[in-house]
Amino acid sequence: TTPDPGWASINRGVLICDECCSVHRSLGRHISIVKHLRHSPWPATLLQMVHTLASNGANSIWEHSLLDPAQVQSGRRKANPQDKVHPTKSEFIRAKYQMLA
Repeated sequence: TTPDPGWASINRGVLICDECCSVHRSLGRHISIVKHLRHSPWPATLLQMVHTLASNGANSIWEHSLLDPAQVQSGRRKANPQDKVHPTKSEFIRAKYQMLA
């Protein structure tokens, strides 16, 4: 989750920042379909759906198995906004979406 999202992953129902957008794009459209929130055309219903999913915890669903204390892999933690994109955010995003796809 980002305080100032510029992008959305349509099929994941999450809002993403400019930095993380590049990682999502590198996953491929079969994993994450990325669209700019302000500079891309949006059908009103699709934009509303993404905002509804994002504000109602879609991100938590994707992170559940990664951060569940009973299943967590050694050393894994949620990336922070201050973390560098590579490797910290990139590895977390890949684990969160690519490995769970």
